[in-house]
Amino acid sequence: MAKKGGDTKLKRQLAPAFWEINRKEKRFTITIKPGPHAKQSSYPLAIILRDILHVTETLHEVEKSLNKGQIMLDGKIVRDPHRAVGLMDVIEIVPSKQSYRLVPTNGKRLFPILINNNEKNLKLAKITSRVTIQGGKNQYGFHDGKTLLSNESYKVGETCLIEMPKLLVRDHVPLEKGSIAVVTRGENVGSIGQIQEVRDGLFSLPKRLLISISERIVELPASIVMAVGRSTAPLIQVAN
Repeated sequence: MAKKGGDTKLKRQLAPAFWEINRKEKRFTITIKPGPHAKQSSYPLAIILRDILHVTETLHEVEKSLNKGQIMLDGKIVRDPHRAVGLMDVIEIVPSKQSYRLVPTNGKRLFPILINNNEKNLKLAKITSRVTIQGGKNQYGFHDGKTLLSNESYKVGETCLIEMPKLLVRDHVPLEKGSIAVVTRGENVGSIGQIQEVRDGLFSLPKRLLISISERIVELPASIVMAVGRSTAPLIQVAN
Protein backbone atom coordinates (compact mmCIF):
# COMPACT_ATOMS: atom_id res chain seq x y z
CA MET A 1 0.00 0.00 0.00
CA ALA A 2 1.32 3.43 -0.91
CA LYS A 3 2.31 5.81 1.85
CA LYS A 4 -0.15 8.64 2.46
CA GLY A 5 0.80 12.09 3.66
CA GLY A 6 4.20 13.66 4.18
CA ASP A 7 6.98 12.77 6.58
CA THR A 8 6.34 13.47 10.25
CA LYS A 9 10.00 13.22 11.25
CA LEU A 10 13.12 15.15 10.32
CA LYS A 11 16.78 14.45 11.00
CA ARG A 12 17.94 16.91 13.63
CA GLN A 13 21.09 17.70 11.66
CA LEU A 14 18.93 18.81 8.70
CA ALA A 15 16.63 21.07 10.72
CA PRO A 16 16.77 24.83 9.95
CA ALA A 17 19.77 26.47 11.59
CA PHE A 18 17.69 28.77 13.79
CA TRP A 19 15.75 25.93 15.46
CA GLU A 20 16.86 25.88 19.08
CA ILE A 21 17.06 22.13 19.59
CA ASN A 22 19.73 19.75 20.85
CA ARG A 23 21.05 18.26 17.61
CA LYS A 24 22.92 15.39 19.27
CA GLU A 25 20.23 14.24 21.69
CA LYS A 26 18.41 11.97 19.25
CA ARG A 27 18.55 11.30 15.53
CA PHE A 28 15.09 12.58 14.59
CA THR A 29 12.76 15.40 15.61
CA ILE A 30 9.24 16.40 14.62
CA THR A 31 8.82 18.31 11.36
CA ILE A 32 6.38 20.81 9.85
CA LYS A 33 3.42 19.96 7.68
CA PRO A 34 2.77 22.25 4.69
CA GLY A 35 0.82 25.28 5.85
CA PRO A 36 0.87 29.06 6.24
CA HIS A 37 4.63 29.38 6.78
CA ALA A 38 7.59 27.84 4.96
CA LYS A 39 9.74 25.30 6.85
CA GLN A 40 12.78 27.58 6.62
CA SER A 41 10.95 30.41 8.40
CA SER A 42 8.88 28.67 11.07
CA TYR A 43 8.82 26.15 13.92
CA PRO A 44 6.58 23.14 14.47
CA LEU A 45 4.20 23.96 17.30
CA ALA A 46 5.43 20.95 19.27
CA ILE A 47 9.03 22.21 19.37
CA ILE A 48 7.91 25.63 20.61
CA LEU A 49 5.94 24.02 23.45
CA ARG A 50 8.45 21.31 24.39
CA ASP A 51 11.93 22.63 23.62
CA ILE A 52 11.63 26.42 23.91
CA LEU A 53 8.78 27.27 26.29
CA HIS A 54 9.14 23.97 28.20
CA VAL A 55 5.39 23.82 28.71
CA THR A 56 5.70 20.06 28.33
CA GLU A 57 8.56 17.57 28.57
CA THR A 58 7.61 15.05 25.89
CA LEU A 59 5.84 14.93 22.53
CA HIS A 60 3.16 12.76 24.13
CA GLU A 61 2.40 15.55 26.63
CA VAL A 62 2.23 18.05 23.76
CA GLU A 63 -0.32 15.91 21.94
CA LYS A 64 -2.32 15.46 25.14
CA SER A 65 -2.48 19.24 25.72
CA LEU A 66 -3.50 19.86 22.11
CA ASN A 67 -6.22 17.21 22.24
CA LYS A 68 -7.65 18.88 25.35
CA GLY A 69 -7.85 22.22 23.50
CA GLN A 70 -5.39 23.88 25.87
CA ILE A 71 -3.37 25.62 23.15
CA MET A 72 -4.60 28.45 20.93
CA LEU A 73 -2.88 29.98 17.90
CA ASP A 74 -4.01 33.37 16.62
CA GLY A 75 -7.21 33.08 18.63
CA LYS A 76 -8.16 29.58 17.50
CA ILE A 77 -7.73 26.17 19.13
CA VAL A 78 -5.11 24.05 17.35
CA ARG A 79 -4.63 20.30 17.66
CA ASP A 80 -1.81 19.53 15.22
CA PRO A 81 1.71 19.34 16.76
CA HIS A 82 3.15 19.73 13.25
CA ARG A 83 1.41 23.10 12.70
CA ALA A 84 3.84 25.72 11.41
CA VAL A 85 4.25 28.69 13.75
CA GLY A 86 5.97 31.74 12.30
CA LEU A 87 6.56 35.49 12.37
CA MET A 88 4.10 37.41 14.61
CA ASP A 89 1.96 34.34 15.40
CA VAL A 90 0.52 34.38 18.92
CA ILE A 91 0.42 31.22 21.05
CA GLU A 92 -1.90 31.20 24.07
CA ILE A 93 -1.41 28.63 26.84
CA VAL A 94 -4.96 28.41 28.17
CA PRO A 95 -4.32 26.77 31.59
CA SER A 96 -1.61 29.29 32.58
CA LYS A 97 -3.31 32.26 30.85
CA GLN A 98 0.00 33.21 29.24
CA SER A 99 0.43 34.42 25.67
CA TYR A 100 3.55 34.53 23.52
CA ARG A 101 4.29 36.28 20.22
CA LEU A 102 6.95 34.92 17.86
CA VAL A 103 9.28 37.73 16.82
CA PRO A 104 12.86 38.19 15.62
CA THR A 105 14.86 39.34 18.64
CA ASN A 106 18.40 39.43 20.03
CA GLY A 107 19.89 38.04 16.84
CA LYS A 108 17.38 35.16 16.71
CA ARG A 109 15.14 34.74 13.69
CA LEU A 110 12.16 33.62 15.76
CA PHE A 111 11.64 33.56 19.50
CA PRO A 112 8.48 33.59 21.64
CA ILE A 113 8.22 36.64 23.91
CA LEU A 114 5.70 36.89 26.74
CA ILE A 115 3.08 39.55 25.98
CA ASN A 116 0.26 41.20 27.89
CA ASN A 117 -3.02 39.34 27.48
CA ASN A 118 -4.73 42.48 26.18
CA GLU A 119 -2.61 42.00 23.04
CA LYS A 120 -3.20 38.28 22.54
CA ASN A 121 -5.79 38.90 19.79
CA LEU A 122 -3.69 41.48 17.96
CA LYS A 123 -1.24 40.61 15.21
CA LEU A 124 0.95 42.48 12.75
CA ALA A 125 0.69 41.10 9.21
CA LYS A 126 2.79 42.23 6.26
CA ILE A 127 0.97 42.60 2.95
CA THR A 128 2.59 40.41 0.30
CA SER A 129 -0.01 40.63 -2.48
CA ARG A 130 -2.95 42.76 -3.60
CA VAL A 131 -5.55 41.94 -6.24
CA THR A 132 -8.61 43.96 -7.24
CA ILE A 133 -11.59 41.65 -7.69
CA GLN A 134 -15.02 42.02 -9.23
CA GLY A 135 -16.98 44.75 -7.49
CA GLY A 136 -13.92 46.91 -6.86
CA LYS A 137 -12.85 45.32 -3.58
CA ASN A 138 -9.22 44.58 -2.83
CA GLN A 139 -8.05 41.12 -1.83
CA TYR A 140 -4.91 41.22 0.30
CA GLY A 141 -2.55 38.34 0.99
CA PHE A 142 -0.40 38.45 4.13
CA HIS A 143 2.94 36.92 5.06
CA ASP A 144 1.23 34.25 7.19
CA GLY A 145 -0.99 32.94 4.40
CA LYS A 146 -4.15 34.74 5.53
CA THR A 147 -6.26 36.69 3.03
CA LEU A 148 -8.65 39.58 3.52
CA LEU A 149 -11.25 41.39 1.40
CA SER A 150 -11.41 45.13 2.02
CA ASN A 151 -12.59 48.39 0.51
CA GLU A 152 -9.52 50.11 1.95
CA SER A 153 -6.49 50.78 -0.21
CA TYR A 154 -3.13 49.58 1.13
CA LYS A 155 0.17 48.94 -0.65
CA VAL A 156 2.20 45.74 -0.87
CA GLY A 157 4.92 45.91 1.77
CA GLU A 158 2.81 47.81 4.29
CA THR A 159 1.74 46.22 7.57
CA CYS A 160 -1.76 45.83 9.00
CA LEU A 161 -2.64 45.49 12.67
CA ILE A 162 -5.26 42.75 12.65
CA GLU A 163 -7.65 41.62 15.35
CA MET A 164 -7.71 37.84 15.46
CA PRO A 165 -9.55 35.58 14.81
CA LYS A 166 -12.06 38.01 13.25
CA LEU A 167 -9.54 39.35 10.70
CA LEU A 168 -10.49 42.96 11.36
CA VAL A 169 -7.96 45.66 10.42
CA ARG A 170 -7.52 47.98 13.41
CA ASP A 171 -4.63 50.06 12.05
CA HIS A 172 -1.91 49.98 9.43
CA VAL A 173 1.70 51.11 9.08
CA PRO A 174 3.03 52.42 5.75
CA LEU A 175 6.50 51.46 4.58
CA GLU A 176 7.84 55.00 4.43
CA LYS A 177 10.32 57.44 5.95
CA GLY A 178 9.75 57.81 9.68
CA SER A 179 8.13 54.43 10.27
CA ILE A 180 9.53 52.03 12.87
CA ALA A 181 10.63 48.69 11.42
CA VAL A 182 12.07 45.36 12.54
CA VAL A 183 14.60 43.31 10.56
CA THR A 184 13.28 39.77 10.07
CA ARG A 185 16.31 38.04 8.50
CA GLY A 186 20.03 38.47 7.91
CA GLU A 187 22.88 39.59 10.14
CA ASN A 188 20.78 42.40 11.64
CA VAL A 189 17.85 40.12 12.48
CA GLY A 190 15.82 41.33 15.45
CA SER A 191 17.11 44.91 15.23
CA ILE A 192 14.50 47.66 15.45
CA GLY A 193 15.06 51.07 13.89
CA GLN A 194 13.52 53.98 12.04
CA ILE A 195 13.29 54.15 8.25
CA GLN A 196 15.32 57.09 6.97
CA GLU A 197 14.81 56.63 3.24
CA VAL A 198 13.00 54.37 0.78
CA ARG A 199 14.84 53.62 -2.47
CA ASP A 200 12.79 52.22 -5.33
CA GLY A 201 13.91 49.02 -6.95
CA LEU A 202 15.82 48.93 -10.22
CA PHE A 203 16.14 46.24 -12.87
CA SER A 204 19.08 44.67 -11.06
CA LEU A 205 18.30 45.75 -7.48
CA PRO A 206 15.27 45.17 -5.23
CA LYS A 207 13.51 47.91 -3.30
CA ARG A 208 15.79 49.00 -0.46
CA LEU A 209 15.47 50.86 2.83
CA LEU A 210 17.93 52.96 4.79
CA ILE A 211 17.29 52.26 8.48
CA SER A 212 18.90 53.81 11.54
CA ILE A 213 19.82 51.07 14.01
CA SER A 214 21.45 52.28 17.22
CA GLU A 215 23.94 54.85 15.95
CA ARG A 216 24.45 53.53 12.43
CA ILE A 217 22.59 53.55 9.13
CA VAL A 218 22.19 50.27 7.25
CA GLU A 219 20.79 49.60 3.79
CA LEU A 220 18.54 46.54 3.58
CA PRO A 221 16.19 44.94 1.04
CA ALA A 222 12.56 45.76 1.81
CA SER A 223 11.77 42.03 1.68
CA ILE A 224 13.56 41.41 5.01
CA VAL A 225 12.09 44.40 6.82
CA MET A 226 8.66 44.71 8.45
CA ALA A 227 7.09 48.05 9.40
CA VAL A 228 5.72 47.79 12.94
CA GLY A 229 4.92 51.35 14.06
CA ARG A 230 4.91 55.07 13.37
CA SER A 231 7.45 57.68 14.50
CA THR A 232 8.36 56.48 17.98
CA ALA A 233 7.17 52.98 18.90
CA PRO A 234 5.65 49.75 17.53
CA LEU A 235 1.85 49.46 17.57
CA ILE A 236 2.15 46.34 19.75
CA GLN A 237 4.94 44.59 21.64
CA VAL A 238 7.56 43.08 19.33
CA ALA A 239 10.52 42.90 21.71
CA ASN A 240 11.29 41.90 25.30
